[in-house]
Amino acid sequence: MFPMKEVSLGWFALVSLSLIGALALETPLFRGKGRRRLAWTLGFCSVLGVLVLVFSDVGASYPLRTALLQETAMTEEVKQGMDIYFKYGCPNCHQLNGWGTPAGPDLAGEVSRRGKAWVREYLVNPAFRGKSSLMLHYSFLTEAELDRLLAFLAAVSATKE
Repeated sequence: MFPMKEVSLGWFALVSLSLIGALALETPLFRGKGRRRLAWTLGFCSVLGVLVLVFSDVGASYPLRTALLQETAMTEEVKQGMDIYFKYGCPNCHQLNGWGTPAGPDLAGEVSRRGKAWVREYLVNPAFRGKSSLMLHYSFLTEAELDRLLAFLAAVSATKE
């Protein structure tokens, strides 16, 4: 459906940079007078890279936003729902038509399968089904934000059908 599919590489890069920095500080190759400075420089660069990834978008969601804008009929409410979807980090765990991180279920089609009332309840209280859930609760969202987010998910569901 979308022109290309990419998985957000932010978390993979975050873990990789952390491991490289930690390994660089501990390997015998970097021990010694002159190499100690190099090890600390690599460690500092790793920490700096982690901070950049944590505190910036680094463009990881740009392809998803672009594809959603091209493929989904966007009213103002749906656009605001998309902003909420990205603001609260939904793509960090969920995909939309194969876009995003595949930790949780793909949300495209979820509203048409289960209905808005079920999705709303699940967002506010993921344990309402009587099962434990790894998903965070979003009970702090206002009713208006929930309505906009559900409008966005419904619009994406419509593109999947």
